[in-house]
Amino acid sequence: MYIKIRKLEEEGLRKIAVYFCLSVFGLMGFVLSYAEEWGSPVIDEPAVEFRLVCEANVQSDCRRVTVQNSREAFYLNEKPFLSAKDIITAKVLVKEVMPHVPGEDYLQFSEKAPPKPEQKITVDLKFDKQATNKFNEITSKNAGRKIAVLAEGNLLAVYTVRDPVTSGKITFVSNLGEEETKDLADRINKAATQRTIALVEAERKARNQK
Repeated sequence: MYIKIRKLEEEGLRKIAVYFCLSVFGLMGFVLSYAEEWGSPVIDEPAVEFRLVCEANVQSDCRRVTVQNSREAFYLNEKPFLSAKDIITAKVLVKEVMPHVPGEDYLQFSEKAPPKPEQKITVDLKFDKQATNKFNEITSKNAGRKIAVLAEGNLLAVYTVRDPVTSGKITFVSNLGEEETKDLADRINKAATQRTIALVEAERKARNQK
């Protein structure tokens, strides 16, 4: 009697497991068919934003922003002018960078010894064509102002506009740790690859429908 009940219980558990698997695979099939019919796949875009820094809260389009990795609050333009989807490549390098000392000219120093370079985590970004034009426009009109680069709620960098950037490439020192910066760059590059694949697939479907 006990063995018979035990077998019935095991059979019941197997049926439950089979129904569960069928339900899961059925749901996956629905999601895939929906994505196939209605649009591009979901792309894991990291939350990266480029915003102009305001000197004070005197402009209507500026607001106070507090970032996780800084005690200082910033007044930033309310709307970002570029984001992660505008970046096509991100590269992280550890370089020797000269420290910035206000008021010091490194090209002309008298009796003072020149400052020693420091190991810094640098980020090289390259924008797509449309973003390159936008960055050129922003940097041409805002010489001397600063651009805050935010990543996942953290301050990645503050970029000072000195000259118009026409190349679509910028390099800055990261405020995040090396592993965190590399992980962010990997996500940016992965998302860029996914966008390219989605674009190629969309063009292929468009050709087949003609």
